[in-house]
Amino acid sequence: MLTSVASGFMISVEPGGANLVLAGGGLNFDPAVFRLYNEHYGANDPYAEPGMRNRRIGVIQGEELVSRGDLFKSELYNEVLVRYDLAHMSLMTLMSPESSTQAGHVLPLWASPKHGPMDAASIHLRQVPIPHVQTALLLRSKIATSQATNLFSETALEAMSIAAILINSNGRIRHMNQRGRLSPRRKWSALE
Repeated sequence: MLTSVASGFMISVEPGGANLVLAGGGLNFDPAVFRLYNEHYGANDPYAEPGMRNRRIGVIQGEELVSRGDLFKSELYNEVLVRYDLAHMSLMTLMSPESSTQAGHVLPLWASPKHGPMDAASIHLRQVPIPHVQTALLLRSKIATSQATNLFSETALEAMSIAAILINSNGRIRHMNQRGRLSPRRKWSALE
């Protein structure tokens, strides 16, 4: 392993502490961590508040955010990190400094005690995928927005008391409300 990562996670960080694990993996990965973090430790993550204050795009050593002494006193360390042999964290952060009130995404990457903190080569390797992860997250956001817009449009059409259809840019029917489906098909066939 080039970067000595034992486990990594993608966490959505919300102002106010509603942090959620969205994905994870690695040699020491256990799916139970999702539930534990999302139900309890996400609200008590010692890295969350310092991470929100230190918004930047890049890789941050865990010790820049939380001292080792403070980490060792935390519930997250004593009840989760020790159990999975996760001792040294580097945080790949994708939180824009311009949007201090918006949610962001972070990818904490954990190394075992035997691997220790990351070196300069590992830091460089962890910075390489950042633009690609940003692109993927932007695409994910646009897809979610599009899906929400489609759902709203379809719901609005269903609420109408007249036959209504939603047509795409090619003139094909994307959605037809219930009244439209009950109307004679010959009216709509020219558009399909």
